Amino acid sequence: VVYDDENGKATNGGGMQISQTCTWIPFFAEMLNIICSKYDKKSLCELFHVIFKDCSGVEDKYSDGTSGPMREVDPLSFISYFNRKQNEKDRYAFCKKAKDLLHMSSAVPTDTYGLPTCLPHNALFFGYSTMNAPDAIDNVWQYCRELNADEVTEASFNRVLENRNVAIPKLTQLTYICKPHKYMVLNSTVSKYFKSKGITISVDNYAEYLRTIDQIRERFSGMSFPELVEKAFEYVNSLSKDNFTWLKFFEEMLDITCSRYNKNT
Repeated sequence: VVYDDENGKATNGGGMQISQTCTWIPFFAEMLNIICSKYDKKSLCELFHVIFKDCSGVEDKYSDGTSGPMREVDPLSFISYFNRKQNEKDRYAFCKKAKDLLHMSSAVPTDTYGLPTCLPHNALFFGYSTMNAPDAIDNVWQYCRELNADEVTEASFNRVLENRNVAIPKLTQLTYICKPHKYMVLNSTVSKYFKSKGITISVDNYAEYLRTIDQIRERFSGMSFPELVEKAFEYVNSLSKDNFTWLKFFEEMLDITCSRYNKNT
């Protein structure tokens, strides 16, 4: 899929507009570019707290035993927070805040076609500062600068995988959100869909990730990656409706408890 900056539409690379506009694509691509060009881990964290001040999961534990607001954040965690499971009204409201504060030219997204989400408690690409490696957040920043420049190195990708709370599904999901014309998400939903098509996903590093992307391109040459992700959504939803009626119930329960409660309440 490629993007027409003039009218904001997504095409399949041959000039054919895909079935939805994918308005989130230019928005998050521009967001990544602005962040990498104008912010660092501390200034971005200040902006993070302005946008997400009423959200849970934004506190850190300090080395002196106290806790308080996070003091540093990386671009993937920042973008991930817009794509937590939440109602569409809140998602677009957060995007509107970001557009104004970052002085973005891209329009606020109006659809979520092919856009994956994460659970609220799993949005960050690092743990508490007392548990992180010293360079954990810096490594994500380096990866994001390479991703923004379309110059991702194997070493940088693999270093991010060493962070707490990060594995292939999570890293490929945010990589895809930032660059869906080049990279594919390999989360559990997409993996289930590909397995139904005879493709087993087994990826542990960047080299295997690229080989898997090539395999997907060859097998589904007539489809864009957002179209494939949307197909995966439809496939897994059909399984849930037909065979796993309990799944949505407990997913919603988890979402509500993570977003509204703490250990005391």
